Order: sequence, then structure tokens, then C-alpha cells
Amino acid sequence: MLTLHGPFRILVEHVHLASTMIQAVFPGGRGGVRLQGIQLALAMRLRSLAIDTGAGKEKLCKEVGGAQHFIESRKVENVAREVVRICDRISAHGVFVTAVQSYPSSVSYFFKQKINSTLTSSMVDVDKT
Repeated sequence: MLTLHGPFRILVEHVHLASTMIQAVFPGGRGGVRLQGIQLALAMRLRSLAIDTGAGKEKLCKEVGGAQHFIESRKVENVAREVVRICDRISAHGVFVTAVQSYPSSVSYFFKQKINSTLTSSMVDVDKT
């Protein structure tokens, strides 16, 4: 079982802001683990931003998950710029990537910020990349 509690706890403890100011970004926010992450962020009073594409995804992420923000990636010219704009023009505080396809673009959601990351995966996923 995968849990996002540990990464959330680290985010809250190391970012010296009120938890309601912390922006957690979930690329592909409709998957089961991602949706649970959005719900966990809501329970921890973190602001969340889901990024996805396709009909009905915004409603799912906002109404079921509780995401405060949603980016329809195919309708936005520059997703990274939109992430930074929504995140108070600073950058994302944490990006929770649960799909390997989202890793390359996720780095661009941080703007002039040191990036500390942890890759947790099975060896099958690592072999594919």
C-alpha cells in the first residue's frame, strides 16, 4: 500500500508557512492514489492543485477529491507558468507524482527553488524508464 502521509508531513514541517498557504500539486489528479492524495491534502488544510485532461476530470478532482484548483493541461498554453501563477507566483511547494509519465514536466513547476525529491517506485517502473 502506498501512503502519501509521510511526504505531506515532511512538506508541512519543512515549509515555514501556514499550512493553508502550502500548495500541493498533483499531476494527473484523477487516479486512485492521486485522488486520495488530494483528499489527504484537504484533511491537512493544504491547498491542492490537480492537473489533468479530459471531460469530467475537473469535477471529479474538485467535487470528489476536494482540490481547490484545477488545470486542464490541453487548454493551457504553458502548464508550468499556470502552476506558478496559481501558487502565488512563487512556485509549487510540493509535487506528488504517482505516474512516471509526469516526472519530466513536474520539475518545471518549481520556480527558482532548490528541489529535494524522493523517487519511490518498484523495480519494474525503474526498468521501464
